[in-house]
Formats: sequence, C-alpha cells, structure tokens
Amino acid sequence: MTGPWDGFGFQGGHMFTPEGHQFEPCDMVWWSRTCNIARDWQLMMEQPRAALLR
Repeated sequence: MTGPWDGFGFQGGHMFTPEGHQFEPCDMVWWSRTCNIARDWQLMMEQPRAALLR
C-alpha cells in the first residue's frame, strides 16, 4: 500500500499495521459504525458554532 496507507498490508487473511499490530477480520466489523458516529458528532458540534457566528 502507498500514500497514507504506506506500511499497512494484508497477509494470510489478516491486516497488519506498520507497528506490527494484526487485525482479525472480525476486528473490522465496527469501523464503519465508528466513522459514522464520529461524523455525526462533528456535525453536531458544527451546529452550535454556526449559530454563534450569526
């Protein structure tokens, strides 16, 4: 992998990090949910800021 993913890879059905951590396929099940929560939190935090600028 290249760019920001440089050093990450897949081997034997597992993903590994540049630091040598290994992820099982079941470890990745909740990533999209975590990203959705982070996006929703960011949107929620932007709303009060936008109201202050009015």
